[in-house]
Order: sequence, then C-alpha cells, then structure tokens
Amino acid sequence: VFVQQYTNRQPIWVEHNVRLCHPAVMLNAYSYVRFSSQLQKLSDSKRRQISRTKKWCREKKYNYCEAGEDLGVSGSTGKNLDDTKALGAFIKSVEEKKIKTPCILVVESLDRLTRLEVDKAHDLCKKLIRLGVSIASVEDDEIFDEKSLTDIFPLLMLLVRLNTYNEYAKKLGNR
Repeated sequence: VFVQQYTNRQPIWVEHNVRLCHPAVMLNAYSYVRFSSQLQKLSDSKRRQISRTKKWCREKKYNYCEAGEDLGVSGSTGKNLDDTKALGAFIKSVEEKKIKTPCILVVESLDRLTRLEVDKAHDLCKKLIRLGVSIASVEDDEIFDEKSLTDIFPLLMLLVRLNTYNEYAKKLGNR
C-alpha cells in the first residue's frame, strides 16, 4: 500500500501502511482506530474515534497523523498486531525507523489498542514505549510513557485498565 508523506510540503508516496506526517516542531501523534465486528461498520464508532482523537491532538497541540484503522479486527485475539493490519504495520514502521520517535499513539480508549490478557497487553505497551512511542488514551486524558513502566502508581493504573478491558472482552465472549 502506498501512502502519502510530506517532504518540504510536497506530497510523495511511500510504500507501507502508515501515513507519515509533515515534520513539524510539534510532536507527531498517530491516531489508531479499531473496532471488533463487521456490524460496527454500520455504527458511528469510526467517526467518533477519529473525531475524539483529532480534538485531543488539537487541544494538546500535537501534530495529528494517522496510524491506520483496523475495522472489524478483534483486539482480544491480537490479530491487529499482525504486520498486515494497521497496528502491526505501525509498529513495524517504528521498528524500521520509517516513523520517527519520540511520538505518541493516540487511541480513544486503551481497549481500542488491545483487549489481550493483562500480561500480553502490558508487553505490547512496554514494547511501544521502549520503541519511543508513548500511548495516549483520550477517554482517560492520560499519556502512558516510560514513567508508566517504572513508577508504581502509573504502572498500577495501566495494569488495572488493561485488565478491566480484558475482563470485559471475556464477558462479551460468554454472551
């Protein structure tokens, strides 16, 4: 997939799944949109997530970018982490230095990122943060960064939220 990248304010196309942003003084914040079921394509979820992450970036003075969308892809199974999916492609682009760090991955809520079991979800967060990608939850108005891995209260807050989303996913699966 070719995506648009800006160099000297001129668009060029780059081969991968993540839209890169115009280099600016502001930190780049990459919006990631995900929902689980194909049925949700008929809902307002995509528009709402984009609107909320754009507003958050504008208010916080971050450069809004798009990390991509995983529409109809479960966050409970980890399928969104595959290189062929938007989140997996984003991570790969960061690892390959196609996306400059530090940057922020912005989600409406942490459950948009993952609903994996807490240990796997925490591993994902640690991986992103150690790559130089902070994680912002618009719903919580919280940014998880290196401090979230080392200070007990931010770490506990992150773990509790990740566990809550996994437990919710389990309940949905049992219905």
